[in-house]
Amino acid sequence: RQGIGARLMACSAEAVLADEPVTGLYLWVLEDNVSAQAFYAGRGGLLRQKEPFDTPGGGRAVGVRVVWPDPTVLLSGPAS
Repeated sequence: RQGIGARLMACSAEAVLADEPVTGLYLWVLEDNVSAQAFYAGRGGLLRQKEPFDTPGGGRAVGVRVVWPDPTVLLSGPAS
């Protein structure tokens, strides 16, 4: 809760916005990680499709894709 995650997301957005053409930004988060999903939603992320995947340990998990069509929202404070 020191702003490190928000700064990391802002740096990621800056990297995407520095490229041409500017595209959206997305990441995958585990379905069970509801606190991370809440953080990303608070930063303007839209929770999209879920997809199962194999884990490195041989198990299965479900990921949720979080999308920012406009990464500029990550350059300011939390979305309201």
